[in-house]
Amino acid sequence: MPSSEHFAVKGQSPYKQKNGVFEVEFAITEAKPTDKQISQKSFLPIWREKSHLNIKNGEFEATLGSQSNPLPEKISRFTSVWIIIVDQFSSVGSSFEFKVPESMKHVPQKQKSDLTS
Repeated sequence: MPSSEHFAVKGQSPYKQKNGVFEVEFAITEAKPTDKQISQKSFLPIWREKSHLNIKNGEFEATLGSQSNPLPEKISRFTSVWIIIVDQFSSVGSSFEFKVPESMKHVPQKQKSDLTS
């Protein structure tokens, strides 16, 4: 998979349980939503995907984006985005700021001139 389609994130679990597998929805937003927006799932994401979240010792590691649901190209224009995790069946959720990896940044390529010297 090209690096522009996905990236890995690590963080603290939004759950009180230290270990387990939970059904969540990951979302990415440009700005930080409020706790109320997260609990009511009323924020506007630029990307989202349902997933199983494996929590171990209160932490998780996940890959966001895939060939079937790639991250939008516009993410490459941001320095950072907000990663939102919400439980699919309750109001449990959290957010954290994520620095967009340099590997996702697109450097505009100048077109070569057809003129020869």
